[in-house]
Amino acid sequence: MKRVLTLSSVAVLLGATIILIYSSCNKKETNTSLTTKGRPSIGSMADIVPTDAGMLHNAAVNLTTSYWYPNFTTFTADSLMKLMLINLTANYPDYFSSVTVTDIENMEATSQFKTLMATKQDSGPALQADIYNELSYLKTNGNISATLYADLYGVFDLSNSYCHMDSMINAIDTGTLTATDQNNLGVVKSILESSHTLWSTWDTNHAPELHSKWNNGHEAIAMDAIWGLATWYSGPVSLLIGSLASIAWLD
Repeated sequence: MKRVLTLSSVAVLLGATIILIYSSCNKKETNTSLTTKGRPSIGSMADIVPTDAGMLHNAAVNLTTSYWYPNFTTFTADSLMKLMLINLTANYPDYFSSVTVTDIENMEATSQFKTLMATKQDSGPALQADIYNELSYLKTNGNISATLYADLYGVFDLSNSYCHMDSMINAIDTGTLTATDQNNLGVVKSILESSHTLWSTWDTNHAPELHSKWNNGHEAIAMDAIWGLATWYSGPVSLLIGSLASIAWLD
């Protein structure tokens, strides 16, 4: 990892994301069993239904809060994800007991993870390009179909508000999708909605002086969802990466 993340920097993320995503949208997640992972797995694999993907994303953030906020120490992405693994294994052994530190290190060695670290500060047009590039990569490599690509391309137009994204993703006609695409849609939808719930209900007294620094809190939520989908082939490790994206989206 090129940089050490400081908790004072993380507080900027929290203050911004918290205050700016208060809009509340009704959410009904599709309870679809995950039967296909797309790309080959890295390390141990566990079946996680799409609705659980979002819940586990939030758990990874919440179970490590005392480590990365507000003690103002420094840490690396590696140390944070390994702590997430320890805590998630203790709380959700059915999903994480077979995941190892080596699985995390294997993922960190991939070009995809290095891209996330290199672009973790992006916002606005740069983040929009990152999202579209990742969707194009998934389509080109056969992980999502051209149909789902077109649907998600529209959903993750960052000119959309969170509520518009949520409305659009719920309106996608799953009858036109393969079983694999239905699973992929379930994953990205679950993380999008759960990430919104997490940050919009966070205690707004956290770093109130930083709230005015951001005006696009939905961007962090979109980034969570896309990176959760993009790394889904790695199994449960993908939830650590999506949660890391929540915390590492710095200004």
